[in-house]
Amino acid sequence: MNKQFNQGTQFLSEHGLNLMAIFNCVNLTYNIQKSIKRYTKISLNDYKSLVLLGNGGSLFWEKMQNSGFQSDNPFDDFSISLLERTISEYWNLENYKILYPDNQLIPLMKIGELAGWHHPSPMGIGIHPTYGLWFAYRIAFVTTADLVKQREDSKEHHCMNCSSKPCIDACPAKALIEDGPMDTQKCISYCVTEGTLCNSKCLSRVSCLIASDKRYTDEQLHYHYSRALKIFKLLTSNNQN
Repeated sequence: MNKQFNQGTQFLSEHGLNLMAIFNCVNLTYNIQKSIKRYTKISLNDYKSLVLLGNGGSLFWEKMQNSGFQSDNPFDDFSISLLERTISEYWNLENYKILYPDNQLIPLMKIGELAGWHHPSPMGIGIHPTYGLWFAYRIAFVTTADLVKQREDSKEHHCMNCSSKPCIDACPAKALIEDGPMDTQKCISYCVTEGTLCNSKCLSRVSCLIASDKRYTDEQLHYHYSRALKIFKLLTSNNQN
């Protein structure tokens, strides 16, 4: 099983899902277990392991584009297709249940903190010890298989050690402050205005000096932020009606 599991992990990594954390379900915090049960109706008492998969850097995007994969939700669907192939060809897991992206409300950031992937940033998104702001959660699933626990053992918090805070100065909406939460409404209001500078990328995000070599391609940035802009406009329209 170890050899096959490692081969499956390597397959996922080669296709861009290069972040993995595994938890014993019984060792997850009470609040995480309660939240998962609330939003998915799944009791973690029925499973042994929770697996979190993510991508760091732009390899996942490149692999998805080169594969010709197409769907209305390509990131989610391509991730699931890779997982299903891995389970079938390498891991042979008989009983598993996908929690995310099937359910968008499970506490990914809290799980990511336990994984060592997530430290808070002024932008409200996590910053990874290796990939900085250029990583994303892709899949969380539970299985009855008793997998070996693994997580990143890094306590480096880039934002706490950053004295210049270029992300704050780069925000044209002035939505970021150093010692407080991001003003989400100010950000959205600016993004939906005509002539916004944030229609294809977040200027604060690209100004961050951490892991700049892992930055998403301009094409990927435009894809994400054009979709975000549509959501922002819809939210603004609904609030006005």
